[in-house]
Formats: sequence, structure tokens, C-alpha cells
Amino acid sequence: MACPAGDMLVKVVLLALWLALVEAWLFKHFHSSLEIDDILILIGLPFGSVWFTTLFDYLVDEDSQKSMKGRFKGMVMRLLNFRVIAMLYLIAFTATMVFATVSITPAKEIRQRTLSLIPLGGTKASASAQTSLEKTVDLHLFINPFAIEYELTVTGYVPRVISVLPVVGTKIVPDRHLVRLPTVLFRPSRKGSELLASRGWFYLYRKVDDQFVKLAEDQGNRAWYTGPRRQQSNDLRNEWRLEAAAEKVDPTSLARMMLRWRNPKELGLERDIAENDVVCALITNIDKKILSGAVEIIGAEEYVDISLGELGNDLPNTADTGDAVCRGLYAGAS
Repeated sequence: MACPAGDMLVKVVLLALWLALVEAWLFKHFHSSLEIDDILILIGLPFGSVWFTTLFDYLVDEDSQKSMKGRFKGMVMRLLNFRVIAMLYLIAFTATMVFATVSITPAKEIRQRTLSLIPLGGTKASASAQTSLEKTVDLHLFINPFAIEYELTVTGYVPRVISVLPVVGTKIVPDRHLVRLPTVLFRPSRKGSELLASRGWFYLYRKVDDQFVKLAEDQGNRAWYTGPRRQQSNDLRNEWRLEAAAEKVDPTSLARMMLRWRNPKELGLERDIAENDVVCALITNIDKKILSGAVEIIGAEEYVDISLGELGNDLPNTADTGDAVCRGLYAGAS
């Protein structure tokens, strides 16, 4: 059945617009224009819709059942049918509402990255990736358009809740949209190194409300760090030498301590230390008596160096619990 010229023009424009929107969507989410496989899919969808409407007419329309001869010859013309066009738009709308992409651009100074998206309130990641390449990473996932909030975790940054937008997706520039995690070095001084060498213990606490909660403990004559591994500056190492000279550390002991400070062990916390956290690190002897430590309020620096020196003789509760000692140190620091 022939269509009036005006209706035909409207239908052609709608189909052309549909193809343009699909191509723009593919480029947005997959960074590629239409290729031969995409074109075959786009051709298949309209003809699939034509076949469906033809079958529907055949099942419900007796006249159509009597005039099936020559039906295939007119299938292309049936493409220019408002029901077919409406179905194509419905398919496209459904796809764009339930499929989304989160693009994360390269992060400064962080080459090895682990990324994950977890629905807010959930435990299983909807999308994740591990990459060492300095390029944009695309996380593709199916979403509920009525629950678009996800927790994004990127190596070296504080986890953040983001909205994963349907249709257009979401682009994250880590240095702009996320808060960078600092690298925090816990560096035993001469006294702390002597305690650790005599089978002492290292403890790390973080202030939660009015208490200090233990995050980690370890044994061994070494230094520890949390956060992304960053290169130590020459200025920092020069400060270490000046500090050792002021304490009159002999060259042999200094060389050993410098080797440990330059190659610290990662603590591997469930949540790394972030800006504005109050942390307390303590070192005990083999009898668990606290003799060395420090408390620090983490600032905005990328590399935080915390020296664990000898505790003053006037500090109360030096043989008490770690929480009590940390609260005493924090009160004095405040």
C-alpha cells in the first residue's frame, strides 16, 4: 500500500534520525563508528521488526492470510511503517536505559590500577578491571535506571559514590572528581628499630569517634606504608640524613635504617588512610610495653612521613593499652 509523500518523508526522516542516534550511542560507549558488523545488526533489527509485524498481521488479520502471495516483495516497503519505527525507537530507548558505561581517564603517577563498581548497598561488583596501561578504561554494565548510584573504587583514591547515568554514561577524571589517597610511611627511628630488632611489635590505630581502633599489627625490623606506592623524593631522604646526624646515629646503623625506609612493607588495610584521618603508630618491646610511637593528623600532602620516635618519660600509661596511649598522644598533639 503506497504512502502519501508527506508520510513517506516523515518516516524516512525518523529512520535516518534513529540510525544517527544509534551511531552516536555506539561511538559514545564503544569509541567506534559503525562498522560492517554494526551495520548488519542495524539492518537486522528493522527487518526483524518487519517480520514480527508481518507475522502479527498474519495471525490476527484474515485478509492478510488470504493475500500472503507477494508479501515478501513488499517487506522493504513495510519498513516505512509507523509501528515498525515505534518499535525501533522502543528497542533503542530500552537499551540506552539499562546499559551504561563509566569511563575512567588515566590517573597521574598511578600505572597499575584496579577499578570496581559496586551497587550502593551491595557487596558484589557489577563491573571491574585491572590494567597497567595508561589509557582510558571503560566499565560497561547493565543498570537499574531507578537505582543508579554505585561506589567507585580506583587504586590510589578514596572510594566515592557516583551516579551512573543512562544514555550518556559517566566520565570520571580521577584527579578532578576523586580525592587522592596519600602515601603514609611509618618509619621507626633508632629506638623503634632497636625494639623491632629485639622481637618488638608494630601497631597501627585510627581514631574513630573518641577511640583509637587497631587497624594492623606486624613484627619484624622494617618500615611500613599504606596507600599507593610512590617514589620518595631526594629532599625527604636528605631530611632523614639530617635527622640521623642530629641524633648522632652511627653510619652503619643509618645505612641499615635507610635501606628499610626506602623499601617499606605495605600494610594492606581494608581501607587506606585518607586525608583528615588521625592515625597512631606504636612500637612495643617483646613484653608488649609501649616505648615508641607517634600520632599524626593526615594532611593534603601526597607523601606523609611519620617518624616513630621514643615516647617521653612524662607520658602517662606507657604500659597501658594502645588506645589509651594514642589518646594521650593525641591530647598532647592537640
